[in-house]
Amino acid sequence: MYQFWLGDILLPITPEKVTIACGTKNTLFDCVNGNEVVFPKTGKLKTIKFQAILPNTEYPFSRYVYGFKDADYFKTAIEKLKSDLKPFHFVITREVNITRVLNYTDIEAVIEDYSFTESADNGYDIVMDITLREYRAFGAVYVEESGRSSSSVERTDTEKKVNTYTVVSGDSLWKIAKRIYGDGSRWKEIFNANKDKITNSNLIKVGMVLNIP
Repeated sequence: MYQFWLGDILLPITPEKVTIACGTKNTLFDCVNGNEVVFPKTGKLKTIKFQAILPNTEYPFSRYVYGFKDADYFKTAIEKLKSDLKPFHFVITREVNITRVLNYTDIEAVIEDYSFTESADNGYDIVMDITLREYRAFGAVYVEESGRSSSSVERTDTEKKVNTYTVVSGDSLWKIAKRIYGDGSRWKEIFNANKDKITNSNLIKVGMVLNIP
């Protein structure tokens, strides 16, 4: 069973497909001897595109966190995500049950563009085309008067020894594992250590104190 999350918004109907594109900035040079040399660089930001159906009817296959919400509720929530100008976590999970997750994709992103269609072909439902752009935080750089960088703040992902962690806004288990262990894929360790508090790996509340194994 797949779930699509935009921040804390669970799409009621899972999109049929999602396209995640990542370009490259590699530089290619032609050498005098006729050979080519490529200089790899950091890839471009990912672009995520999908089409979401926002139902005005509670179908048997639709899913809601806190009971049925109509299409306008989700449309307004998605519009607010864009107008807030803040990154959020785009999460795709494929679960057998709440304790067994087969796939977990977590990309920090912002909404780049969206459009919605209301058509007789869709009945009372709204179809929304959404484009997200990956978000990457950047560190501060201190510049001397000469214009040269004298020092920069670098983020380190070294493992930290802590016993508990308090959830803050924008957190996900993947992000917490990345911050503490330096490896987001270890989020299941945190989930397994807090099953008395967490029943759904995608739903953690601000202020929740998690045990860190």
